[in-house]
Amino acid sequence: QEFHSKFYHPSNARIWFYGDDDTKERLRILSEYLDLFEASAARNESKVMPQKLFKEPVRIAEKYPAGQEGDLKKKYMVCTNWLLSEEPLDVETELALGFLDHLLLGTPASPLRRILLESGLGEAIVGGGVEDELLQPQFSIGLKGVSEDNIEKVEELVMQILKNLAEEGFAPEAVEASMNTIEFSLRENNTGSFPRGLSLMLRSMGKWIYDMDPFEPLKYEQPLQQLKARIAEKGSKAVFSPLIEKYILNNVHRVTVEMQPDPEKASRDEAAEKEILKQVKSSMTQEDLAELARATKELKDKQETPDPPEALKAVPSLSLQDIPKKPIHVPIEV
Repeated sequence: QEFHSKFYHPSNARIWFYGDDDTKERLRILSEYLDLFEASAARNESKVMPQKLFKEPVRIAEKYPAGQEGDLKKKYMVCTNWLLSEEPLDVETELALGFLDHLLLGTPASPLRRILLESGLGEAIVGGGVEDELLQPQFSIGLKGVSEDNIEKVEELVMQILKNLAEEGFAPEAVEASMNTIEFSLRENNTGSFPRGLSLMLRSMGKWIYDMDPFEPLKYEQPLQQLKARIAEKGSKAVFSPLIEKYILNNVHRVTVEMQPDPEKASRDEAAEKEILKQVKSSMTQEDLAELARATKELKDKQETPDPPEALKAVPSLSLQDIPKKPIHVPIEV
């Protein structure tokens, strides 16, 4: 409760408006709520500090609960992960890494995805490529459904594919297709049924919560033109190969995570949890147990009691009569 009241506080909030309603009225409604609170130091105390890059790679092997069915020796997973930078990247580098990610993994024909899947070393890709919504960007790639004997082969193949791509570059048609796909997506800004204002807010939030410019992620035009100009002038290899070398191949902040199937782990975890609960229960008085039982019954009763009809009527809803029978014609001029 103390943690929640401290950090889930308006002083630590970011407030976003989207739409053309009256600004003064918005702020009036907002201040009615914000005036209920005293200022808090949570904003300063919740700052996330960057992680220093490792001096050498790290390897982690952990067990995960696996079912008894199938061949357990072929249920290993391995994922290699890089922290790309100590400092936040500039917009053009972020955009270039986004293009690189699409070239590597974005389509079934993308070389890193295709060669890994066609290798027969595993069943499916794990790791989502470039992740840039946290303070420091990361890159992750691996396979699941791997045989124990093939764990190191997967790691070696990942490094070899990336090395080959850094040396040889990408096919010009792949670069053009990737450029067209990403540029079209940025310009169209089609969020489907997801509210556009909410989509823009989430895009800006990746920078804003780390006290950077919230509008920077929305301004793609200039960095896009600069990136296209660099590719046109120097060629795609001169743009993307240094990124692979700097941020991945020559980057020792690499963590390889190996997950080993263990059919007994789930039952061990359950037994450990039961032991903890047993110790907690033994430390409680009869009055404590009675109060816990009463509170649990009260909660279940509240959850299972239907809402009264007047409450249900207060929920806004449409009837068929509210929907116009004639379609709306939007005037179009070619």
